[in-house]
Amino acid sequence: MAFHTGEYDVYLVLTGADAPSPWTTAAWLPLAEMLAPFVASPRGKAAVRCTQLDRATRKKASFGRLAWNEASHRKWTHGGAQADGAPWIFLGAEAWAPAWTQCEKDNAAPDCFVALSTPASGMTDKPVRFGGKLLVALTVHAPADTRAALRAAMQRIARASRSPLAVYQRRPWGRAAFGGFTGAINDLAYTGLFKAGDPHARAVDADSLSETWTPLPACA
Repeated sequence: MAFHTGEYDVYLVLTGADAPSPWTTAAWLPLAEMLAPFVASPRGKAAVRCTQLDRATRKKASFGRLAWNEASHRKWTHGGAQADGAPWIFLGAEAWAPAWTQCEKDNAAPDCFVALSTPASGMTDKPVRFGGKLLVALTVHAPADTRAALRAAMQRIARASRSPLAVYQRRPWGRAAFGGFTGAINDLAYTGLFKAGDPHARAVDADSLSETWTPLPACA
């Protein structure tokens, strides 16, 4: 099997524009706890990487080696109630289980992948329709009860984060192209998720997404 061909249950939750930023400590820790049972792999330990800029120098901030545990979560999340008070500018964070280095050795995509990113409005002085993007992918080879439990967890997360849109799709890690692959799941949280144009200038619904997604009832 090639790196990109494995199938995944993929969930996307857009957090509410009026909800606490999901990269604040108080908001992230409960979400991370709900996701913890799934961010695991028999192939190796999970690893986290986070991209943020130092607010003063605009240089990339360093957080050292990060794992999926509370101590690591507290290193990169923003401690204040509002993200603007943190010393860093949050861009994105992602977790791979197993770590991306192990995936490269195995030539196989992770069993579970989590990405958290900003609303990416490009115009921070204008209103946004959602506050952040949480993308979670779990291999379809996971036990059926684990897959069902993740679906329920994502519904709880959508509800807790006042989500205006929570959706699901089944898709491969990437799509074959030019002898390799494109449209990888780990890119979706940052690019290619929405149709062309400003997603904050139109209704937040599944039709605004570039791929076919099925709405996930947030209060099921």
